[in-house]
Amino acid sequence: MQLLYNSDSFTVVQFDVPAGDDGARLWAIEQAVRCGGVCAVIADGRGLPMAATRRLQLAASGTMLCTLRGESRHAGDRARTPSAAATRWNVAPGAASGARH
Repeated sequence: MQLLYNSDSFTVVQFDVPAGDDGARLWAIEQAVRCGGVCAVIADGRGLPMAATRRLQLAASGTMLCTLRGESRHAGDRARTPSAAATRWNVAPGAASGARH
Protein backbone atom coordinates (compact mmCIF):
# COMPACT_ATOMS: atom_id res chain seq x y z
CA MET A 1 0.00 0.00 0.00
CA GLN A 2 1.27 3.44 -0.91
CA LEU A 3 -0.11 6.65 0.60
CA LEU A 4 -0.64 9.11 -2.26
CA TYR A 5 -2.48 11.94 -0.46
CA ASN A 6 -3.72 12.63 3.05
CA SER A 7 -5.80 15.48 4.48
CA ASP A 8 -8.43 15.99 7.16
CA SER A 9 -11.21 15.38 4.63
CA PHE A 10 -9.94 12.37 2.65
CA THR A 11 -7.06 10.00 2.01
CA VAL A 12 -5.89 8.43 -1.27
CA VAL A 13 -4.02 5.14 -1.20
CA GLN A 14 -2.76 2.83 -3.93
CA PHE A 15 -2.58 -0.95 -3.67
CA ASP A 16 -0.35 -2.92 -6.01
CA VAL A 17 -0.96 -6.60 -6.68
CA PRO A 18 1.38 -8.95 -8.54
CA ALA A 19 1.05 -8.66 -12.32
CA GLY A 20 -1.01 -11.47 -13.78
CA ASP A 21 -2.53 -12.48 -10.44
CA ASP A 22 -6.21 -11.90 -11.26
CA GLY A 23 -7.32 -13.59 -8.04
CA ALA A 24 -5.27 -11.19 -5.90
CA ARG A 25 -6.54 -8.22 -7.93
CA LEU A 26 -10.16 -9.28 -7.52
CA TRP A 27 -9.62 -9.88 -3.78
CA ALA A 28 -8.04 -6.43 -3.31
CA ILE A 29 -10.88 -4.68 -5.17
CA GLU A 30 -13.51 -6.57 -3.21
CA GLN A 31 -11.86 -5.81 0.15
CA ALA A 32 -11.67 -2.11 -0.74
CA VAL A 33 -15.35 -1.83 -1.73
CA ARG A 34 -16.45 -3.72 1.40
CA CYS A 35 -14.45 -1.44 3.74
CA GLY A 36 -16.77 0.86 5.65
CA GLY A 37 -14.36 3.82 5.52
CA VAL A 38 -14.02 3.80 1.72
CA CYS A 39 -16.32 5.96 -0.40
CA ALA A 40 -14.85 5.28 -3.87
CA VAL A 41 -12.63 2.70 -5.57
CA ILE A 42 -10.98 3.03 -8.98
CA ALA A 43 -9.67 -0.34 -10.15
CA ASP A 44 -8.19 -2.18 -13.12
CA GLY A 45 -11.10 -4.21 -14.48
CA ARG A 46 -9.36 -5.65 -17.55
CA GLY A 47 -10.13 -9.31 -18.11
CA LEU A 48 -12.54 -9.75 -15.19
CA PRO A 49 -15.18 -12.38 -16.00
CA MET A 50 -18.91 -11.66 -15.78
CA ALA A 51 -19.25 -13.48 -12.44
CA ALA A 52 -16.47 -11.35 -10.92
CA THR A 53 -18.02 -8.08 -12.11
CA ARG A 54 -21.37 -9.14 -10.65
CA ARG A 55 -19.72 -10.04 -7.36
CA LEU A 56 -18.02 -6.64 -7.23
CA GLN A 57 -21.25 -4.84 -8.12
CA LEU A 58 -23.04 -6.53 -5.23
CA ALA A 59 -20.16 -5.92 -2.81
CA ALA A 60 -20.01 -2.23 -3.73
CA SER A 61 -23.58 -1.42 -2.74
CA GLY A 62 -22.47 1.50 -0.52
CA THR A 63 -19.30 2.43 -2.41
CA MET A 64 -18.73 4.02 -5.81
CA LEU A 65 -16.78 1.51 -7.91
CA CYS A 66 -15.19 2.49 -11.21
CA THR A 67 -13.40 -0.30 -13.06
CA LEU A 68 -11.22 0.78 -15.93
CA ARG A 69 -11.09 -1.77 -18.71
CA GLY A 70 -8.48 -0.23 -20.98
CA GLU A 71 -8.43 -0.03 -24.74
CA SER A 72 -8.97 -3.11 -26.84
CA ARG A 73 -6.82 -3.76 -29.88
CA HIS A 74 -9.82 -5.05 -31.80
CA ALA A 75 -12.87 -2.92 -32.51
CA GLY A 76 -15.93 -4.12 -30.65
CA ASP A 77 -14.13 -6.44 -28.18
CA ARG A 78 -15.21 -4.40 -25.16
CA ALA A 79 -18.82 -4.43 -26.34
CA ARG A 80 -18.74 -8.25 -26.56
CA THR A 81 -17.10 -8.70 -23.13
CA PRO A 82 -19.92 -9.29 -20.62
CA SER A 83 -19.99 -7.12 -17.52
CA ALA A 84 -22.44 -6.49 -14.71
CA ALA A 85 -21.65 -2.76 -14.78
CA ALA A 86 -24.63 -0.48 -14.23
CA THR A 87 -23.22 1.99 -16.76
CA ARG A 88 -20.54 1.85 -19.44
CA TRP A 89 -18.60 4.88 -20.58
CA ASN A 90 -16.40 5.09 -23.63
CA VAL A 91 -13.82 7.84 -23.17
CA ALA A 92 -11.66 8.96 -26.06
CA PRO A 93 -9.63 12.08 -26.84
CA GLY A 94 -11.31 14.71 -28.98
CA ALA A 95 -10.16 17.59 -31.11
CA ALA A 96 -9.44 20.83 -29.28
CA SER A 97 -12.06 23.51 -29.88
CA GLY A 98 -9.58 26.37 -29.62
CA ALA A 99 -11.74 28.19 -27.06
CA ARG A 100 -10.15 28.90 -23.68
CA HIS A 101 -12.19 29.03 -20.50
